[in-house]
Amino acid sequence: MLIDVFADIAYRQRRKDITYDIILRFTNQILFCKEKYMEKRRITWLDVARVIAIISISSNHAVNRAFRDEGSVYEQFQQHSAAVALIHSVIFIFSRIGVPIFLMITGVLILNKPFEKPEDVKKFYKHNLLSIFVTSEIWFFLGFWYRTLFHANDFLERGIGYTLRRFLGTMLFFNQETMGNMWYIPMILCFYLLLPFIAVAFRKIDPRWFWIPIGLEVAETMIVPNINRILQINGVKGQLEFGLGSMNLFSKYLTFIIVGYYLGKGLLEKLPLIAVDITALVSFAVCVAYQYWEYTLPEGEKVAYSFFPLAFGSVFIFESVRRHFMNSKERKPVTWISRASFGIFFLHIFITAAMSGLSFFNRFHPILLFFMLEAASVGGSIIIIYIGSKIPFVKKVVFGMK
Repeated sequence: MLIDVFADIAYRQRRKDITYDIILRFTNQILFCKEKYMEKRRITWLDVARVIAIISISSNHAVNRAFRDEGSVYEQFQQHSAAVALIHSVIFIFSRIGVPIFLMITGVLILNKPFEKPEDVKKFYKHNLLSIFVTSEIWFFLGFWYRTLFHANDFLERGIGYTLRRFLGTMLFFNQETMGNMWYIPMILCFYLLLPFIAVAFRKIDPRWFWIPIGLEVAETMIVPNINRILQINGVKGQLEFGLGSMNLFSKYLTFIIVGYYLGKGLLEKLPLIAVDITALVSFAVCVAYQYWEYTLPEGEKVAYSFFPLAFGSVFIFESVRRHFMNSKERKPVTWISRASFGIFFLHIFITAAMSGLSFFNRFHPILLFFMLEAASVGGSIIIIYIGSKIPFVKKVVFGMK
């Protein structure tokens, strides 16, 4: 309203040839301030989604250590009751939705950025890609030396030269030896290199055509492997092979980013909210039932991100969060945890690994141990980040808070 008033004054004054340039500059300044204000506003539903995602990811590392899932999942099933196995399945499936949600958030935020001018890409690489790279290198460093100092057999046997070569390779993304969650970083860095070009393509090409390569990617990386797994379990020899593989298309994880972008544009807007919620719940239940079934098999496996019902359900969970919290007011605790989520991602696994490595915790039931590890790792990370963020360098560079 205020902008319209000034625009009208500018028009009238131009006709009289009086102070037009001054009023116009003042009007442009108001527009500029409004744009900067809109940039700084938080999107509440994305903050909620990010909080859910970081709790999910941290619970993945907690549940794996609480149930000692590095061994056979069938052995775990035999050691506990059916009820415990079911709870284990529920927690584990929840722990698998975090990565898809984070990637869909990336699609909403990044693919909507303007990349029409060369300086737009340069700014994005400098302020987004480079900042993630620098923060990640710090945590690669910390993760490598944590593993080396607490698992020092190779260091003691082969000497410092071998250790330094391993360290250099880790920092340069060759044969990395760091904390288990860091597999995500090379992937997201590659996506950040690619996304400006995808964003431009979305503005130049009819978006309906993007569903063709996305459909091929889903078939190759999700549907066909799931069919092959069922055939294997039932003793059917031979495996289906799909020639249009991801080596010739793009990573299955990029699918989540693209779908996230379209969800942010209202892809499922026509579906009633109750239908979205029911689909999300049913998909989650299907994943839990399947994971429980895998636990009962001697050669049972854990559900992967490429399990199609998990990917499908994650999309509807994300849409459910969007619809439920679209018009919610900003909540400071949620906003703060959302901003700290990158730091929690890096830090929590150190706490989880340190606690689970102590024999003291072996006396607890796995479900109780899970909640202890989850509470301590996330809660401890929040406390450390809160204290550390008082130092601007630590806040921005070490924890990646913006």
